[in-house]
Amino acid sequence: MTNFIDKKTINNIFSYLLIFLPIALITGPFLTNLIVSLISIYMLILLFVSNDIKQYLLNKINLILLFFWVYIVLRSLFASNPYLSLESSLFYGRFIFFSIGVAYIIEKNTNFVKFFGYSLWLCLFLATLDGFIQYFTGFNSFGWEQIDPERVSGFFREELILGSYLSRLLPLAFFFIYFINDKKRKGLFLLIGLIMLVLIDVLIFITGERIAFFYLTMSTVMIIILVPNF
Repeated sequence: MTNFIDKKTINNIFSYLLIFLPIALITGPFLTNLIVSLISIYMLILLFVSNDIKQYLLNKINLILLFFWVYIVLRSLFASNPYLSLESSLFYGRFIFFSIGVAYIIEKNTNFVKFFGYSLWLCLFLATLDGFIQYFTGFNSFGWEQIDPERVSGFFREELILGSYLSRLLPLAFFFIYFINDKKRKGLFLLIGLIMLVLIDVLIFITGERIAFFYLTMSTVMIIILVPNF
């Protein structure tokens, strides 16, 4: 019983780390890479001490990814500059184990999907609001001055990636609406999602990020087609 409680507590800790991931993406690469690495290491440990994780590892997709990882590592060993090449290829494997960790956490923690969805929508709302504040005033909510007079960056300061952040997370946020069981709350979130979709469309256009605008255009079309009664 004690082992079960301990294991459940550890799973909850890593669930909270994953819920924190949308916020970590705003703060920069350090916390993001730390969360990804910690979850990957946790999955590697479980692989050797528990049989639960093996069912996630031994499927066709993950086996192909593991084979590809081994392949690029071996190619790096024979590169003209092996150390430089290994810096990227050797640590690529953490994304494989991170994805396994996400699947494992979703199955073991029934409330994870709901709370991650709330975290995602909250971050999108705050990032969008902050972007418009900076556009109209020249300063964001923390008082950070707009670096480029023609482009807003919001929380990202000198990194002009606000549009990239919004365009990549918005489709995922819409996906999590469908885990809401209550029809009234689901309808409310769809209405909020529609308003956010329009605001983010405008804000990404303001940011001047062409790739982000292309991603969002594709996402908008998919949302309109796939969301019933949209």
